[in-house]
Amino acid sequence: MIRVYVKGAPEYIFALCDKTLDHKGGICEFDNKDAILSEKVEKQMAGEMKLKVLSYAFKDIPLQSLNQLMHTHNNESPQFREEIESDLVYLTTIGLEDPVIEGVRKTVQLIRFGKELEDDDV
Repeated sequence: MIRVYVKGAPEYIFALCDKTLDHKGGICEFDNKDAILSEKVEKQMAGEMKLKVLSYAFKDIPLQSLNQLMHTHNNESPQFREEIESDLVYLTTIGLEDPVIEGVRKTVQLIRFGKELEDDDV
């Protein structure tokens, strides 16, 4: 058995999951995902706390099934990705502090416009 982990934006990962883990580590229905996504992730973590949020999920795949999938689809194809990212088990969402680094705005302006802009030019 191979365990595949997937990470990404919570709204993307939550849509791929119908199951999650219970308090004992068993797999159960993920029936409160809309409330968790809107209240905990979007409102509290990303909104009030201003955290960058990432969600994680996993899927167990028999080795033989994975090998067959790899022989029938290109690993970079949308079909391969759809197979891997279906029927996932939601694991967690984490929040990361991601402060803007001093000087980033000037650097972006230089890259984008070839010069540093004044505040009234932006």
